[in-house]
Amino acid sequence: MFGIWNDVEKRFVFGIRKATAKEAEKAFFNKVGRTARKWQFSVREIPDNWINPKNTHYLKKGEINMSIFDKYADKINADELKASQKEIQDNAGGGQREEVPVGKYEVKVDKLECKMSKSGNLMVSIWFRIMTGKHEKSVIFYNGVFKEDWMRHRVAKILSDLLDDGDRTAEINLILKSNNLQMINDFCMDIHESIDGRLEYLLDYGQSKGYNTYAIKEVYDAQ
Repeated sequence: MFGIWNDVEKRFVFGIRKATAKEAEKAFFNKVGRTARKWQFSVREIPDNWINPKNTHYLKKGEINMSIFDKYADKINADELKASQKEIQDNAGGGQREEVPVGKYEVKVDKLECKMSKSGNLMVSIWFRIMTGKHEKSVIFYNGVFKEDWMRHRVAKILSDLLDDGDRTAEINLILKSNNLQMINDFCMDIHESIDGRLEYLLDYGQSKGYNTYAIKEVYDAQ
């Protein structure tokens, strides 16, 4: 049997299992499109008795791993828990996130991911960390929902701008068009890995008709 191998994660992806390499490749292109040739994927034979590693980047919507808290259960008692709850209530409203005014800022990308919005639509989330000036270290949050074509085109444009490669906009649009949360999130992580510590940006953060606007005006090599 043949499947699609992810060279970065060292695992088979997309659940494709076909009798021949050609059939696996065809199934992959049908699912993703020919832009798949640009990615880190390849067709490989699936070894006998192969156990695929878990994809640590992907959690189903609403999934909660309670074992995280199980590990600390013996370190939390009822009195300390009540004190912790009171501490949070007493400090409610403190430490509010600073509202960054519109303007142009030198930024880097701290975080880039695809997730579900509160309304249940796919959304690309970008955290732009301001690097200089009065608002240094503050974060400008970009949340690009793409439930309609024009929204998807706008998200594809800003992702292409992050790569400093406008020629990729159409390919990125196809990837977003798949509506595959796991695949798009993996793609966003690949973008972040390729720019982290390498590229910085001049971000024009504005407003139009009551909505925040975001435009990459310049791309710099990281200092």
